[in-house]
Amino acid sequence: MKEKRRIMFFGDSNTYGYDPRGLLGGRYPASVRWVDRLAEQFADEWEIIPRGMNGRCIPEIPEDAIYTELMLKKAGALDVLAIMLGTNDVILTSCPDASFAARRMERFLTFLTAETPALHDARILLIAPPPMDSAASDQPEYGRYVLETQKLCALYKDLAASFGTLFENTGDWNLPMAFDYAHLSEEGHLVFAERMATVLCGL
Repeated sequence: MKEKRRIMFFGDSNTYGYDPRGLLGGRYPASVRWVDRLAEQFADEWEIIPRGMNGRCIPEIPEDAIYTELMLKKAGALDVLAIMLGTNDVILTSCPDASFAARRMERFLTFLTAETPALHDARILLIAPPPMDSAASDQPEYGRYVLETQKLCALYKDLAASFGTLFENTGDWNLPMAFDYAHLSEEGHLVFAERMATVLCGL
């Protein structure tokens, strides 16, 4: 029997499957969450390791280096480390700035590619997270956030090229978002699962 490959999805609430309709950190059912749908679809080929957490920002290096190393060591050998972070670094501030998030990601990637023995020969897949729904642009208080989350996709593409990592831009996937403009809707999770399934088939 062919040994399954292992991929960790390291992300925030859109990896966790947060349902913004809940007041206390509700979560979509496993039948909806894109990570769980992938795990079911590729059960014979991939071991899917979900590491999504509400509110997670890009780990700051060197402050979060020990935590990152321990997390990766505990996970065991990986074939792919998929990172989809940056949204919170942009939107959880009164002055959204995509370049700030990109600089944090650059430091994180530098650490992962140069100083993290726990990764061994694993490939890194940098995923540009879904931008805020462009419908929010009609509201003055959200316009800047939409623009900066869109900019982040282009900045991540450049980062992936400079580090030689794999790259996927979910900003091109036309993902349906929930009423809060920042989280995937149920339909968004289903579309995301379909698109990411194609990515896995190509790895």
